[in-house]
Amino acid sequence: MEETSQLIFRISLWRPWLLAIILLAPLPALGVIVSVVAGSLAVAASVLLGFAAIAVALLLLIGLSIRASRWHVSAAGIGGRNNALVYHHLSWSEIESVEPWLIPGYQYLQVNGRDKRHAFWLPLFLTDMPGFRSAVATLAPPSNPLRRYLETH
Repeated sequence: MEETSQLIFRISLWRPWLLAIILLAPLPALGVIVSVVAGSLAVAASVLLGFAAIAVALLLLIGLSIRASRWHVSAAGIGGRNNALVYHHLSWSEIESVEPWLIPGYQYLQVNGRDKRHAFWLPLFLTDMPGFRSAVATLAPPSNPLRRYLETH
């Protein structure tokens, strides 16, 4: 597979970061409310500063993870990183099935190969989903499970 013949797709940095912040925010918000009600503005400021530090750390960690998460589509097949960030490539003929997974607001397809049961999870919130769908429709054979799924959903 030649590097020049690959199309590369990514997810955006902000979507997973905002999800992480939204999930973590209630606890510090409660801490700030309790501190303000108790009259301890210094504690409230400390909680906010701590939350800001955690948010920046998450931004860096998620940014590094997203930088490693690239989805390559070519005439030979599709490749991407699995949950352990290990790169796997499947030729179009190796794709045996796809299974949809929905984490609220974050739809994924588990792409399964003949020899690799859970080859990788493909996020369906790539920054260029129309381009991704078009690339798969152009490069994958009509009987391919990934192509069929993307054409119907």
